[in-house]
Amino acid sequence: LKEFKMMKKLTKPKEKIDPTLLRISLIFAFGALAPIFDSTMVNIAIQTMTRDMHTTISVMQWTITGYTLMMGITVPLAGWATDRFNGKWIYSFSLVLFLIGSLFSAISTTITTLIIGRLIQGTGTGMLIPALSTLIMRAANGKNIGAVMSTVAIPTMIGPVLGPVLGAFIISNANWHMMFWVNVPLTLVGLLLIFFGVPTMPAINPKLKIDFLGIGLLAGFFAGMILGISNYSSSKSLFNQDDVLLEIVLGVLALLMYVLYAVIKPDKAIVPLNIFKYKNLNLTTILMMLTGITTNGPMMLLPLYFQGVRGQSVLSAGIIMGSQAIGMFFTRSQAGKLTDRIGPKWVVIVGLLITLLATMPFVWFDTSTAIWLLVSVLFIRGLGMGAMSVPLMTAAYIGMPKEKIGQATVITRILQSVGGAAGSAILSTIIVNVATSYPKKTPLLTVANSYNIGFAWSCGFTLLMFIPAWFLSVKKSKNIKIEIN
Repeated sequence: LKEFKMMKKLTKPKEKIDPTLLRISLIFAFGALAPIFDSTMVNIAIQTMTRDMHTTISVMQWTITGYTLMMGITVPLAGWATDRFNGKWIYSFSLVLFLIGSLFSAISTTITTLIIGRLIQGTGTGMLIPALSTLIMRAANGKNIGAVMSTVAIPTMIGPVLGPVLGAFIISNANWHMMFWVNVPLTLVGLLLIFFGVPTMPAINPKLKIDFLGIGLLAGFFAGMILGISNYSSSKSLFNQDDVLLEIVLGVLALLMYVLYAVIKPDKAIVPLNIFKYKNLNLTTILMMLTGITTNGPMMLLPLYFQGVRGQSVLSAGIIMGSQAIGMFFTRSQAGKLTDRIGPKWVVIVGLLITLLATMPFVWFDTSTAIWLLVSVLFIRGLGMGAMSVPLMTAAYIGMPKEKIGQATVITRILQSVGGAAGSAILSTIIVNVATSYPKKTPLLTVANSYNIGFAWSCGFTLLMFIPAWFLSVKKSKNIKIEIN
Protein backbone atom coordinates (compact mmCIF):
# COMPACT_ATOMS: atom_id res chain seq x y z
CA LEU A 1 0.00 0.00 0.00
CA LYS A 2 2.86 2.33 0.84
CA GLU A 3 4.51 1.69 -2.52
CA PHE A 4 1.17 2.26 -4.29
CA LYS A 5 0.72 5.64 -2.59
CA MET A 6 4.26 6.61 -3.53
CA MET A 7 3.69 5.66 -7.18
CA LYS A 8 0.42 7.58 -7.18
CA LYS A 9 2.20 10.64 -5.84
CA LEU A 10 4.91 10.40 -8.49
CA THR A 11 2.43 9.99 -11.31
CA LYS A 12 0.14 12.76 -10.09
CA PRO A 13 -0.49 15.29 -12.88
CA LYS A 14 1.55 18.46 -12.61
CA GLU A 15 -0.29 21.55 -11.51
CA LYS A 16 -0.55 23.90 -14.48
CA ILE A 17 0.13 27.62 -14.34
CA ASP A 18 -3.04 29.69 -14.41
CA PRO A 19 -3.49 31.05 -18.00
CA THR A 20 -4.04 34.61 -16.77
CA LEU A 21 -0.89 34.48 -14.65
CA LEU A 22 1.06 33.06 -17.59
CA ARG A 23 -0.18 35.86 -19.87
CA ILE A 24 0.74 38.55 -17.33
CA SER A 25 4.18 36.99 -16.79
CA LEU A 26 4.93 36.85 -20.52
CA ILE A 27 3.79 40.44 -21.09
CA PHE A 28 5.86 41.76 -18.19
CA ALA A 29 8.81 39.69 -19.38
CA PHE A 30 8.50 41.19 -22.88
CA GLY A 31 8.47 44.67 -21.37
CA ALA A 32 11.83 43.96 -19.72
CA LEU A 33 13.47 42.88 -22.99
CA ALA A 34 14.53 46.38 -24.01
CA PRO A 35 16.42 47.18 -20.75
CA ILE A 36 18.20 43.81 -20.87
CA PHE A 37 19.12 44.25 -24.54
CA ASP A 38 20.29 47.78 -23.83
CA SER A 39 22.70 46.87 -21.02
CA THR A 40 24.34 44.02 -22.96
CA MET A 41 24.69 46.10 -26.13
CA VAL A 42 26.17 49.16 -24.41
CA ASN A 43 28.83 47.07 -22.64
CA ILE A 44 30.21 45.82 -25.93
CA ALA A 45 30.10 49.29 -27.55
CA ILE A 46 32.08 51.27 -24.95
CA GLN A 47 35.28 51.46 -27.01
CA THR A 48 33.43 52.52 -30.17
CA MET A 49 31.42 55.23 -28.39
CA THR A 50 34.57 56.53 -26.67
CA ARG A 51 36.34 56.92 -30.00
CA ASP A 52 33.38 58.52 -31.78
CA MET A 53 32.78 61.08 -29.02
CA HIS A 54 36.49 61.89 -28.65
CA THR A 55 36.49 61.27 -24.92
CA THR A 56 38.21 58.89 -22.51
CA ILE A 57 37.22 55.46 -21.20
CA SER A 58 37.00 56.87 -17.66
CA VAL A 59 34.46 59.49 -18.78
CA MET A 60 32.55 57.07 -21.00
CA GLN A 61 32.40 54.64 -18.08
CA TRP A 62 29.86 57.00 -16.52
CA THR A 63 27.33 55.84 -19.09
CA ILE A 64 27.44 52.52 -17.21
CA THR A 65 28.22 53.77 -13.68
CA GLY A 66 25.51 56.44 -13.85
CA TYR A 67 23.00 53.92 -15.20
CA THR A 68 23.81 51.50 -12.36
CA LEU A 69 23.71 54.31 -9.81
CA MET A 70 20.23 55.45 -10.78
CA MET A 71 19.02 51.85 -10.86
CA GLY A 72 20.05 51.35 -7.24
CA ILE A 73 18.77 54.71 -6.00
CA THR A 74 15.29 54.11 -7.42
CA VAL A 75 14.91 50.52 -6.16
CA PRO A 76 13.60 51.60 -2.71
CA LEU A 77 11.20 54.01 -4.41
CA ALA A 78 9.90 51.14 -6.56
CA GLY A 79 9.23 49.09 -3.43
CA TRP A 80 7.04 51.84 -1.99
CA ALA A 81 5.29 52.62 -5.29
CA THR A 82 4.24 49.01 -5.98
CA ASP A 83 2.62 48.86 -2.54
CA ARG A 84 0.98 52.28 -2.79
CA PHE A 85 -0.32 52.44 -6.38
CA ASN A 86 -1.86 50.29 -9.10
CA GLY A 87 0.91 47.88 -10.14
CA LYS A 88 -0.04 47.98 -13.82
CA TRP A 89 0.48 51.75 -14.01
CA ILE A 90 3.73 51.68 -12.03
CA TYR A 91 5.18 49.15 -14.46
CA SER A 92 3.95 51.22 -17.43
CA PHE A 93 5.39 54.44 -15.96
CA SER A 94 8.77 52.74 -15.52
CA LEU A 95 8.73 51.62 -19.14
CA VAL A 96 7.85 55.14 -20.32
CA LEU A 97 10.82 56.53 -18.38
CA PHE A 98 13.10 54.01 -20.05
CA LEU A 99 11.66 54.99 -23.44
CA ILE A 100 12.38 58.69 -22.79
CA GLY A 101 15.94 57.86 -21.75
CA SER A 102 16.43 55.74 -24.87
CA LEU A 103 15.26 58.57 -27.14
CA PHE A 104 17.53 61.01 -25.33
CA SER A 105 20.50 58.67 -25.76
CA ALA A 106 19.70 57.95 -29.41
CA ILE A 107 19.85 61.62 -30.42
CA SER A 108 22.88 62.46 -28.26
CA THR A 109 25.76 64.24 -29.95
CA THR A 110 27.81 64.95 -26.80
CA ILE A 111 28.96 62.80 -23.91
CA THR A 112 26.97 64.98 -21.48
CA THR A 113 23.65 64.38 -23.20
CA LEU A 114 24.43 60.67 -23.56
CA ILE A 115 25.10 60.35 -19.82
CA ILE A 116 21.85 62.21 -19.05
CA GLY A 117 19.95 59.81 -21.29
CA ARG A 118 21.55 56.86 -19.54
CA LEU A 119 20.61 58.29 -16.14
CA ILE A 120 16.97 58.47 -17.22
CA GLN A 121 17.18 54.92 -18.57
CA GLY A 122 18.64 53.74 -15.27
CA THR A 123 15.82 55.38 -13.34
CA GLY A 124 13.21 53.58 -15.44
CA THR A 125 15.02 50.24 -15.18
CA GLY A 126 15.53 50.67 -11.45
CA MET A 127 11.76 50.88 -10.98
CA LEU A 128 10.80 48.35 -13.66
CA ILE A 129 12.84 45.30 -12.61
CA PRO A 130 11.78 45.28 -8.90
CA ALA A 131 8.17 45.97 -9.92
CA LEU A 132 8.35 43.01 -12.30
CA SER A 133 9.44 40.57 -9.57
CA THR A 134 7.08 41.95 -6.91
CA LEU A 135 3.93 42.05 -9.05
CA ILE A 136 4.47 38.59 -10.52
CA MET A 137 5.09 37.08 -7.08
CA ARG A 138 1.86 38.62 -5.80
CA ALA A 139 -0.10 37.44 -8.81
CA ALA A 140 1.30 33.91 -8.42
CA ASN A 141 0.00 33.78 -4.83
CA GLY A 142 2.56 31.18 -3.83
CA LYS A 143 1.82 28.59 -6.54
CA ASN A 144 4.36 27.23 -9.05
CA ILE A 145 6.74 30.04 -8.24
CA GLY A 146 9.72 28.28 -9.82
CA ALA A 147 7.91 27.89 -13.13
CA VAL A 148 6.63 31.46 -12.96
CA MET A 149 10.08 32.87 -12.23
CA SER A 150 11.43 30.87 -15.18
CA THR A 151 8.95 32.74 -17.37
CA VAL A 152 9.92 36.08 -15.86
CA ALA A 153 13.58 35.21 -16.49
CA ILE A 154 13.00 35.01 -20.27
CA PRO A 155 14.47 38.50 -20.88
CA THR A 156 17.66 37.59 -19.05
CA MET A 157 17.87 34.45 -21.16
CA ILE A 158 17.26 36.08 -24.53
CA GLY A 159 19.02 39.37 -23.77
CA PRO A 160 22.54 38.00 -23.23
CA VAL A 161 22.13 35.72 -26.28
CA LEU A 162 21.01 38.37 -28.76
CA GLY A 163 22.24 41.54 -27.04
CA PRO A 164 26.00 41.23 -27.70
CA VAL A 165 25.42 39.86 -31.20
CA LEU A 166 22.87 42.55 -32.07
CA GLY A 167 25.06 45.27 -30.57
CA ALA A 168 28.13 44.05 -32.45
CA PHE A 169 26.14 43.78 -35.71
CA ILE A 170 24.83 47.34 -35.31
CA ILE A 171 28.30 48.73 -34.59
CA SER A 172 29.77 46.87 -37.55
CA ASN A 173 27.07 47.90 -40.05
CA ALA A 174 25.55 51.14 -38.74
CA ASN A 175 26.43 53.35 -35.75
CA TRP A 176 26.03 53.13 -32.00
CA HIS A 177 23.00 55.49 -32.02
CA MET A 178 20.98 52.67 -33.57
CA MET A 179 21.43 50.60 -30.39
CA PHE A 180 19.17 53.03 -28.57
CA TRP A 181 16.70 53.36 -31.45
CA VAL A 182 16.14 49.59 -31.25
CA ASN A 183 14.62 50.13 -27.80
CA VAL A 184 11.84 52.35 -29.15
CA PRO A 185 9.67 49.79 -31.03
CA LEU A 186 10.26 47.14 -28.34
CA THR A 187 9.14 49.53 -25.60
CA LEU A 188 6.10 50.78 -27.53
CA VAL A 189 4.91 47.22 -28.23
CA GLY A 190 5.47 46.38 -24.56
CA LEU A 191 3.33 49.33 -23.47
CA LEU A 192 0.51 48.30 -25.81
CA LEU A 193 0.58 44.73 -24.51
CA ILE A 194 0.44 45.95 -20.92
CA PHE A 195 -2.44 48.33 -21.65
CA PHE A 196 -4.62 45.70 -23.35
CA GLY A 197 -3.38 42.44 -21.81
CA VAL A 198 -2.74 43.09 -18.12
CA PRO A 199 -5.67 43.47 -15.71
CA THR A 200 -5.78 46.10 -12.99
CA MET A 201 -3.40 45.23 -10.15
CA PRO A 202 -4.74 47.16 -7.12
CA ALA A 203 -2.44 48.60 -4.48
CA ILE A 204 -2.07 46.43 -1.39
CA ASN A 205 -1.70 49.52 0.85
CA PRO A 206 -3.31 52.58 -0.79
CA LYS A 207 -2.69 54.76 2.27
CA LEU A 208 1.00 53.92 2.60
CA LYS A 209 3.01 57.10 3.17
CA ILE A 210 6.31 57.56 1.44
CA ASP A 211 9.32 57.12 3.71
CA PHE A 212 11.54 59.91 2.42
CA LEU A 213 14.17 59.47 5.12
CA GLY A 214 14.40 55.68 4.72
CA ILE A 215 14.56 55.89 0.91
CA GLY A 216 17.17 58.64 1.13
CA LEU A 217 19.39 56.67 3.52
CA LEU A 218 19.21 53.47 1.47
CA ALA A 219 19.92 55.48 -1.69
CA GLY A 220 22.86 57.10 0.11
CA PHE A 221 24.25 53.69 1.05
CA PHE A 222 23.99 52.46 -2.51
CA ALA A 223 25.39 55.65 -4.05
CA GLY A 224 28.34 55.79 -1.66
CA MET A 225 29.31 52.16 -2.26
CA ILE A 226 28.90 52.31 -6.05
CA LEU A 227 30.82 55.59 -6.42
CA GLY A 228 33.59 54.43 -4.11
CA ILE A 229 33.98 51.09 -5.87
CA SER A 230 33.80 52.66 -9.34
CA ASN A 231 36.32 55.43 -8.57
CA TYR A 232 38.86 53.17 -6.89
CA SER A 233 42.21 53.14 -8.66
CA SER A 234 44.63 50.24 -8.36
CA SER A 235 47.57 52.51 -9.13
CA LYS A 236 47.81 53.75 -5.53
CA SER A 237 46.92 52.69 -2.01
CA LEU A 238 43.28 52.85 -0.91
CA PHE A 239 44.31 55.06 2.03
CA ASN A 240 45.80 57.58 -0.38
CA GLN A 241 42.49 57.98 -2.21
CA ASP A 242 40.56 60.39 -0.01
CA ASP A 243 37.60 60.68 -2.38
CA VAL A 244 37.11 56.91 -2.52
CA LEU A 245 37.41 56.51 1.25
CA LEU A 246 34.96 59.36 1.80
CA GLU A 247 32.36 57.86 -0.55
CA ILE A 248 32.58 54.41 1.01
CA VAL A 249 32.51 55.78 4.58
CA LEU A 250 29.48 57.93 3.77
CA GLY A 251 27.76 54.89 2.26
CA VAL A 252 28.42 52.80 5.39
CA LEU A 253 27.27 55.67 7.64
CA ALA A 254 24.05 55.96 5.63
CA LEU A 255 23.41 52.25 6.18
CA LEU A 256 24.11 52.50 9.93
CA MET A 257 21.80 55.51 10.20
CA TYR A 258 19.09 53.57 8.39
CA VAL A 259 19.43 50.66 10.83
CA LEU A 260 19.13 53.08 13.77
CA TYR A 261 16.14 54.77 12.14
CA ALA A 262 14.44 51.42 11.48
CA VAL A 263 14.93 50.46 15.15
CA ILE A 264 13.42 53.71 16.40
CA LYS A 265 10.62 53.93 13.79
CA PRO A 266 9.89 50.30 12.79
CA ASP A 267 6.39 51.16 11.54
CA LYS A 268 7.61 53.90 9.21
CA ALA A 269 10.78 52.35 7.75
CA ILE A 270 10.38 51.31 4.11
CA VAL A 271 12.24 48.07 4.88
CA PRO A 272 11.61 47.09 8.53
CA LEU A 273 14.37 45.09 10.16
CA ASN A 274 12.00 42.29 11.17
CA ILE A 275 12.04 41.14 7.54
CA PHE A 276 15.40 39.57 8.28
CA LYS A 277 13.75 36.98 10.50
CA TYR A 278 13.19 34.96 7.31
CA LYS A 279 16.24 32.70 6.99
CA ASN A 280 15.97 32.19 3.26
CA LEU A 281 15.91 35.92 2.60
CA ASN A 282 19.13 36.40 4.62
CA LEU A 283 20.87 33.59 2.76
CA THR A 284 19.59 34.79 -0.61
CA THR A 285 20.79 38.37 -0.09
CA ILE A 286 24.31 37.05 0.59
CA LEU A 287 24.14 34.78 -2.44
CA MET A 288 22.73 37.53 -4.68
CA MET A 289 25.57 39.87 -3.72
CA LEU A 290 28.17 37.17 -4.41
CA THR A 291 26.36 36.32 -7.66
CA GLY A 292 26.81 39.92 -8.73
CA ILE A 293 30.57 39.47 -8.25
CA THR A 294 30.85 36.03 -9.88
CA THR A 295 28.66 36.85 -12.90
CA ASN A 296 29.04 40.60 -13.56
CA GLY A 297 32.80 40.52 -13.10
CA PRO A 298 33.45 37.80 -15.69
CA MET A 299 30.76 39.25 -17.99
CA MET A 300 32.84 42.43 -18.02
CA LEU A 301 36.12 40.53 -18.43
CA LEU A 302 35.12 38.19 -21.23
CA PRO A 303 34.47 40.73 -24.05
CA LEU A 304 37.72 42.54 -23.16
CA TYR A 305 39.56 39.21 -23.06
CA PHE A 306 38.32 38.15 -26.48
CA GLN A 307 39.08 41.51 -28.09
CA GLY A 308 42.24 42.50 -26.21
CA VAL A 309 43.96 39.13 -25.77
CA ARG A 310 42.48 36.96 -28.49
CA GLY A 311 42.26 39.72 -31.09
CA GLN A 312 38.65 38.92 -31.99
CA SER A 313 36.44 41.47 -33.73
CA VAL A 314 33.50 43.02 -31.91
CA LEU A 315 31.08 40.80 -33.83
CA SER A 316 33.11 37.63 -33.16
CA ALA A 317 33.31 38.45 -29.44
CA GLY A 318 29.56 38.95 -29.33
CA ILE A 319 28.89 35.62 -31.03
CA ILE A 320 31.29 33.77 -28.71
CA MET A 321 29.64 35.38 -25.66
CA GLY A 322 26.29 34.22 -27.01
CA SER A 323 27.25 30.58 -26.38
CA GLN A 324 27.17 31.20 -22.62
CA ALA A 325 23.72 32.74 -22.85
CA ILE A 326 22.45 29.80 -24.93
CA GLY A 327 23.53 27.52 -22.10
CA MET A 328 21.54 29.67 -19.65
CA PHE A 329 18.54 29.38 -21.93
CA PHE A 330 18.61 25.57 -21.82
CA THR A 331 18.59 25.18 -18.04
CA ARG A 332 16.46 28.02 -16.65
CA SER A 333 13.02 26.58 -17.32
CA GLN A 334 13.98 23.13 -16.04
CA ALA A 335 15.62 24.66 -12.97
CA GLY A 336 12.37 26.47 -12.17
CA LYS A 337 10.31 23.29 -12.44
CA LEU A 338 12.82 21.36 -10.35
CA THR A 339 12.76 24.05 -7.67
CA ASP A 340 8.98 23.66 -7.43
CA ARG A 341 9.48 19.93 -6.78
CA ILE A 342 12.52 19.70 -4.46
CA GLY A 343 13.20 23.25 -3.27
CA PRO A 344 16.07 25.58 -4.21
CA LYS A 345 18.99 24.15 -2.19
CA TRP A 346 20.26 21.31 -4.38
CA VAL A 347 19.41 23.05 -7.64
CA VAL A 348 21.54 26.04 -6.61
CA ILE A 349 24.42 23.83 -5.42
CA VAL A 350 24.52 21.84 -8.67
CA GLY A 351 24.37 25.07 -10.68
CA LEU A 352 27.23 26.52 -8.63
CA LEU A 353 29.33 23.40 -9.15
CA ILE A 354 28.87 23.50 -12.94
CA THR A 355 29.64 27.24 -13.01
CA LEU A 356 32.79 26.75 -10.96
CA LEU A 357 34.09 23.86 -13.08
CA ALA A 358 33.43 25.80 -16.30
CA THR A 359 35.16 28.95 -15.01
CA MET A 360 38.32 27.14 -13.93
CA PRO A 361 39.62 26.47 -17.49
CA PHE A 362 39.95 30.24 -18.04
CA VAL A 363 42.65 30.20 -15.36
CA TRP A 364 44.83 28.26 -17.85
CA PHE A 365 43.53 29.34 -21.26
CA ASP A 366 46.04 31.30 -23.32
CA THR A 367 46.29 33.07 -26.67
CA SER A 368 46.52 29.75 -28.56
CA THR A 369 43.47 28.03 -27.03
CA ALA A 370 41.10 26.83 -29.77
CA ILE A 371 37.93 28.85 -30.31
CA TRP A 372 35.75 25.73 -30.23
CA LEU A 373 37.04 24.96 -26.73
CA LEU A 374 36.29 28.50 -25.54
CA VAL A 375 32.75 28.29 -26.93
CA SER A 376 32.15 24.86 -25.39
CA VAL A 377 33.33 25.92 -21.94
CA LEU A 378 31.24 29.08 -22.06
CA PHE A 379 28.18 27.04 -23.04
CA ILE A 380 28.70 24.77 -20.03
CA ARG A 381 29.24 27.79 -17.80
CA GLY A 382 25.92 29.16 -19.03
CA LEU A 383 24.23 25.88 -18.09
CA GLY A 384 25.42 26.34 -14.52
CA MET A 385 24.49 30.02 -14.31
CA GLY A 386 21.01 29.30 -15.65
CA ALA A 387 20.53 26.44 -13.21
CA MET A 388 21.26 28.57 -10.14
CA SER A 389 19.67 31.90 -11.08
CA VAL A 390 15.96 30.98 -11.00
CA PRO A 391 16.16 29.02 -7.71
CA LEU A 392 17.92 32.00 -6.13
CA MET A 393 15.14 34.36 -7.20
CA THR A 394 12.59 31.89 -5.86
CA ALA A 395 14.35 31.17 -2.56
CA ALA A 396 14.11 34.77 -1.35
CA TYR A 397 10.32 34.53 -1.11
CA ILE A 398 9.95 31.16 0.61
CA GLY A 399 7.81 31.66 3.72
CA MET A 400 7.33 35.34 2.86
CA PRO A 401 3.95 37.02 3.62
CA LYS A 402 2.44 38.82 0.65
CA GLU A 403 2.84 42.28 2.14
CA LYS A 404 6.59 41.72 2.64
CA ILE A 405 7.40 40.82 -0.96
CA GLY A 406 8.10 44.41 -2.05
CA GLN A 407 10.45 44.94 0.90
CA ALA A 408 12.30 41.70 0.16
CA THR A 409 12.74 42.75 -3.47
CA VAL A 410 14.27 46.08 -2.39
CA ILE A 411 16.91 44.33 -0.26
CA THR A 412 17.88 41.68 -2.82
CA ARG A 413 18.07 44.14 -5.73
CA ILE A 414 20.23 46.67 -3.87
CA LEU A 415 22.75 44.09 -2.69
CA GLN A 416 22.85 42.36 -6.08
CA SER A 417 23.67 45.70 -7.73
CA VAL A 418 26.37 46.47 -5.15
CA GLY A 419 27.84 43.01 -5.74
CA GLY A 420 27.76 43.53 -9.50
CA ALA A 421 29.61 46.83 -9.25
CA ALA A 422 32.07 45.34 -6.78
CA GLY A 423 32.71 42.36 -9.06
CA SER A 424 33.65 44.56 -12.01
CA ALA A 425 35.83 46.82 -9.86
CA ILE A 426 37.58 44.00 -7.98
CA LEU A 427 38.45 41.95 -11.05
CA SER A 428 39.54 45.04 -13.02
CA THR A 429 41.85 46.02 -10.16
CA ILE A 430 43.33 42.53 -9.96
CA ILE A 431 44.02 42.48 -13.71
CA VAL A 432 45.77 45.87 -13.65
CA ASN A 433 47.84 44.97 -10.59
CA VAL A 434 48.99 41.65 -12.06
CA ALA A 435 49.79 43.23 -15.42
CA THR A 436 51.97 45.91 -13.81
CA SER A 437 53.57 43.82 -11.06
CA TYR A 438 54.39 40.58 -12.85
CA PRO A 439 55.52 41.42 -16.42
CA LYS A 440 56.12 38.57 -18.86
CA LYS A 441 58.29 38.46 -21.95
CA THR A 442 55.78 40.32 -24.11
CA PRO A 443 52.94 42.75 -23.31
CA LEU A 444 50.37 40.33 -24.75
CA LEU A 445 51.50 37.50 -22.46
CA THR A 446 51.39 39.90 -19.52
CA VAL A 447 47.78 40.83 -20.27
CA ALA A 448 46.80 37.20 -20.86
CA ASN A 449 48.29 36.17 -17.50
CA SER A 450 46.49 38.99 -15.70
CA TYR A 451 43.16 37.74 -17.05
CA ASN A 452 44.03 34.21 -15.88
CA ILE A 453 44.50 35.55 -12.34
CA GLY A 454 41.26 37.51 -12.59
CA PHE A 455 39.32 34.36 -13.45
CA ALA A 456 41.04 32.54 -10.56
CA TRP A 457 39.64 35.14 -8.16
CA SER A 458 36.22 34.66 -9.73
CA CYS A 459 36.50 30.94 -8.93
CA GLY A 460 37.34 31.84 -5.34
CA PHE A 461 34.19 33.97 -4.95
CA THR A 462 32.15 31.16 -6.50
CA LEU A 463 33.53 28.74 -3.90
CA LEU A 464 32.35 31.09 -1.13
CA MET A 465 28.80 30.79 -2.42
CA PHE A 466 28.63 27.12 -1.44
CA ILE A 467 28.57 28.06 2.26
CA PRO A 468 25.26 30.01 2.34
CA ALA A 469 23.83 27.78 -0.42
CA TRP A 470 24.20 24.73 1.86
CA PHE A 471 21.72 26.26 4.34
CA LEU A 472 19.02 27.10 1.79
CA SER A 473 15.58 25.59 2.21
CA VAL A 474 14.56 22.26 0.74
CA LYS A 475 10.93 23.32 1.10
CA LYS A 476 8.99 23.12 -2.17
CA SER A 477 7.89 26.46 -3.55
CA LYS A 478 4.31 25.27 -3.82
CA ASN A 479 4.26 25.25 -0.01
CA ILE A 480 5.04 28.94 0.22
CA LYS A 481 2.35 30.61 2.23
CA ILE A 482 1.39 34.04 1.03
CA GLU A 483 -1.44 35.79 2.78
CA ILE A 484 -4.22 37.18 0.62
CA ASN A 485 -5.63 40.57 1.51
